[in-house]
Amino acid sequence: MDSQAQSPRPGDVVGGRYRIEAPIGGGGFGTVYRAMQLNLNRAVALKVLHPGLFAAEGAHDRFIREATLAQQLKHPNTVRVFDFGSTEMGLPYIVWELMEGQPLDALIAREGRLPPARIARIVTQVLKALMEAHGLGIIHRDIKPSNLFVSNFHGEPDFVKVLDFGVAKATVDQGPAITSGALPVGTPSYMAPEQVRSETVSPATDIYAVGLVIAEMITGFPACQGRALVDIFMAQASPEPVPLAPEVLQGPFGQVVWRATQKQSSQRYATTQEMLTDIERLGLLTPSHVSSMPMTSGQAATLPAGGSGVPSQAIRTTPAVHSPYSAPPTPSLVTAIPVPTAPPPKSSSGVIWFVAGGLVVFLLLAAAVGGGAFYMMWHEDQAAAPPVVAGGGSKKLEGIGAETVRRRIEPRGWKVDGEPILNLEGSYQMNIIGINRGNQKGVVNIYDFVDAIEAEQFSAKLQKSGAAVARDRDLILEVTVTGDSTEGKKLLDLIAAQ
Repeated sequence: MDSQAQSPRPGDVVGGRYRIEAPIGGGGFGTVYRAMQLNLNRAVALKVLHPGLFAAEGAHDRFIREATLAQQLKHPNTVRVFDFGSTEMGLPYIVWELMEGQPLDALIAREGRLPPARIARIVTQVLKALMEAHGLGIIHRDIKPSNLFVSNFHGEPDFVKVLDFGVAKATVDQGPAITSGALPVGTPSYMAPEQVRSETVSPATDIYAVGLVIAEMITGFPACQGRALVDIFMAQASPEPVPLAPEVLQGPFGQVVWRATQKQSSQRYATTQEMLTDIERLGLLTPSHVSSMPMTSGQAATLPAGGSGVPSQAIRTTPAVHSPYSAPPTPSLVTAIPVPTAPPPKSSSGVIWFVAGGLVVFLLLAAAVGGGAFYMMWHEDQAAAPPVVAGGGSKKLEGIGAETVRRRIEPRGWKVDGEPILNLEGSYQMNIIGINRGNQKGVVNIYDFVDAIEAEQFSAKLQKSGAAVARDRDLILEVTVTGDSTEGKKLLDLIAAQ
């Protein structure tokens, strides 16, 4: 690929048949455009790898993996991949069906807590899509609200599409693993303990994430949060239960979420069908949303219809309730373990065990993230180190956001396009800010890394691609103007001005 390769511009024809119309979104690995498939006169979504990441380890392989795995999936609740290839400049692209709607995280941000019936309608569709993927030996590994797209069709409100199989794992695949720097792949706030430790993943790994998504729809905010990514990694790998809010545990989804988010994968639902059956038995769905798939003896229902909350007693057998959609129930695993609504006081032996276990978890995480604690101390020691900017000089990037970008680029006639797009990758958070000046298009990317060493390595790769880049320890500012690298560098200087 040409080291000066540029992203496509409106009017360009990609692959001989896709005419680019306008950028409509993006993420850490690429930009998504609205395009017209000329031979079919069909509007599509076309995702192109970011030019600055072409040489980044795993980025190209992630693109190819996303296309090849997603093409195997035919379920209506999974995004359809029509085609993939490379642009005339050598950048890989994927062609998706074009969808109208919004990601679930945007829906939650706008509407806050969702009612139980709506949650049930959304999550059952996610589980059905995963059922097909798991049946083919594919583990998604990055289920989160931003990867669940919600559309409205006539007679079918809240129709869900599962997106982004870029870090999916084919359990029968013996090819090279897709990684993201020194960290496990996935999004920390939704990663199961085995995923954090880079251990073997299974359907239970995705089920853990689905449970956390349900909790977020109930409360309006993620269940697993922290001041830094390392804090979230530590909490996920800890044997301590997920900190579920009382309204989650005491509501109709309490038993489902509790079982789905058990730290031991063997204590979660073994299959998405089991979890789906329990949700259907809550009685929140209309018949058109209830699965008609027959159940085997291993998929028996485990919750009573209309059940509410997590029981406080240690052992309880679920009452036998029959419906046209379920088989006679069996004792639920979730009712065979203590499930208090608040953590019980720890005995001294329990404290000792937890400290010892915590030490082991810490050592595992240190290996997984390349010595996270060392990097954090190193970061503090380097607090006085000067930031680095492409072309020389020093810049302070702390506190720069969309409003700062808007204010500083206006003197050159540039404007910010809509709202910034937030993307959380395995080792960094990224803000993507589209900009325009008439027919000229550009993008401002702000990366916030876990540690400065990885930020330095990533910054070097971006600079090799010819992008205008500034780095301030663990922060990176990148400015790209389509077809005009000189303008990109001028905007970089404006945005990063002291």
